Amino acid sequence: MKSINQILLIIILSISGVAGEQAFAQKKKKKDKEEKKEITKYERANAEYLFIEAQKFFLLEDYERSITFLNQSLEIDESNHAAYFKKAEIYLITERYTQGLTAIGKATSLKKDNRYYYILAAQLHKATDDLQGAAGQYELMVENTSNYKDFLLDMVDNYVALEDYDKALNTLTLTEKEFGTPAKFALQKKELLLQANRPDEAIQYLETLLAQNPKNMELTEEYVTLLASGGNVQKATIYLETTSAAIPETRPLLASLYLKTGMNEKARSLISSLLTSDALLLKEQLKLMKDIVTTPHEITLPLAQNHLNQMQTELPGNTEVLNLQSQLLTALSSTGNSDTNNLESETIEVLLKLKESDPGNLKNWKKILSYQYDREDWKSLLENSEESLAYFPNQAILYFYFASAALYNHDTGEATDLLTQALRLGGRNDSLKSLILGKQSEVAFIEGHSQEGQSLFSQANALGNHPELVNNYSFQLALQKINLDEALRLVTTVVDNHSDQLKYIRTKAFVLFQSADYAGAKQLLEEGMKKLEGQINGQARELYGDVLIKLDLVDEAVEQWQKAKTLGNTSEKLSQKIANKEYFE
Repeated sequence: MKSINQILLIIILSISGVAGEQAFAQKKKKKDKEEKKEITKYERANAEYLFIEAQKFFLLEDYERSITFLNQSLEIDESNHAAYFKKAEIYLITERYTQGLTAIGKATSLKKDNRYYYILAAQLHKATDDLQGAAGQYELMVENTSNYKDFLLDMVDNYVALEDYDKALNTLTLTEKEFGTPAKFALQKKELLLQANRPDEAIQYLETLLAQNPKNMELTEEYVTLLASGGNVQKATIYLETTSAAIPETRPLLASLYLKTGMNEKARSLISSLLTSDALLLKEQLKLMKDIVTTPHEITLPLAQNHLNQMQTELPGNTEVLNLQSQLLTALSSTGNSDTNNLESETIEVLLKLKESDPGNLKNWKKILSYQYDREDWKSLLENSEESLAYFPNQAILYFYFASAALYNHDTGEATDLLTQALRLGGRNDSLKSLILGKQSEVAFIEGHSQEGQSLFSQANALGNHPELVNNYSFQLALQKINLDEALRLVTTVVDNHSDQLKYIRTKAFVLFQSADYAGAKQLLEEGMKKLEGQINGQARELYGDVLIKLDLVDEAVEQWQKAKTLGNTSEKLSQKIANKEYFE
């Protein structure tokens, strides 16, 4: 049993221990309180100095040193939200997105009313393809900050990417209120309503805006287009016919609607009236011409042709006018009711004018070179293809055209070099590679390497069975008198599939000529030249004369040779043929 003294000692020690623990707790609490007290002015100045140093290294793009100074600044003043923001910015730049999100999270917890912090947080989420996370940050921005209207459209785009069209529409409505100009975002809202499969609301929305802004041509066009595309052409037509009486500016829209909905007689009548009234602004004239060209009809195309010719006279070198003329001539060609020869001459004239006005237009260069290549105008092609490469030295197709022009101007060495470059630049395009290899095959045949030529043709044909490729190969076989039966079989297939091309008919006639089937060659050429008179060139006339001389039709042969000479692009022996009235290979 413990003595009284022992019990008293234990009680005293226990009391002392409790007291000691209480004292320790109070001391710790006091210490923690001291640690959390406001930093001194000196410390704050030091933290700001370190932050400024970090900014300097940030501007120098020395991001790691910038981070080091930012961390040192935060060790002194951990409430510096701007330092966390800067760290997050660096982490975004250096693609350390997780660290960036941590840093920007601390910044927004310290400073909730800075809109830029939420924008950066949204960017970091987007960088990790977390669009939902980005949406959350935008929503916090709206909840916690003011003057955020400049970023509302970013919110709309984010919701659209999430296919949350209801939230996108709600945000756009908020945007309209913030900017105070509902019509400013009408097109975006209309598109969102359509994406949300709410077309009736889209129509109603535009009607509401048009009631407030009846002379807004952009809204009018959108409204009419929406009605017409939804099958309500009658309502669109009635609206414009009614409106055009009070608002003449809508008459071009009515003419375009007539065009697009097949009311061609109404379109012709209204367009004629508009073009003779001198009331249309330049942009309205161009818009109307574009509508005619993109919805071609034989009733309205001549109106556009006459007006564009007049516009070119008044605005020489205007690229928009020339572009429209180029498109118009293509449309006229497709109708099949125009003079082919005059159309071709006018087309190349327009294309060359456009080249002078807009030499950086690659699409136009390709049209010019393709046009001259198809018409076998090798002299012009040589000049223009070389010029085109001064503007576009990395375009394989331009080297192909230049090489073709060099080849048919009897410079096989230049053609070889150019084709090598074309293959290097365009080797991944199988269709183009096929044409290049085919042209290399022709070079090989011309230089007397028929086996290499056949091998190259096989490689080319395996990549793409172009009619021109097969046609040219058949011609080379016939020229070398190699496997004439195969040459005839191949070119016959091409002619059967492309009977509207005289150059292919000419090659078949040449194969027959080389096979001594002069009567067959004569009949084929005569039928082809009668049907495709607009495509007759010097080569066709010369070959026809060669066939006739073999049939002892000397006078007729000389007449054809003389006609061929006036057309050009003939063989070097043509003058000798005419002088001696006999055939020379």
